[in-house]
Amino acid sequence: MNYEKGKVQEVVEILSGRLLAIEKFETAGEFFETVGYHDKAIEAYLACKKWDKATACARQIRPAEMSDMWMQKIAGEKKNMHL
Repeated sequence: MNYEKGKVQEVVEILSGRLLAIEKFETAGEFFETVGYHDKAIEAYLACKKWDKATACARQIRPAEMSDMWMQKIAGEKKNMHL
């Protein structure tokens, strides 16, 4: 099957927005990740404390500087949880 990329992204944004509203953060993150919205996916994973998923997603980001920035944010969030 062929899908129009813009339409798939639009559907994912709507669906993920609704999932976030009902606090289904991990599922929303997975949807965001499938269309390449890594920043939104990481934020959703952080909201539900899925550190491993957030880290794996951050490793997919290019350029490396952006990946490093997200890795630092994840580490900071994780550290704040243990204080």
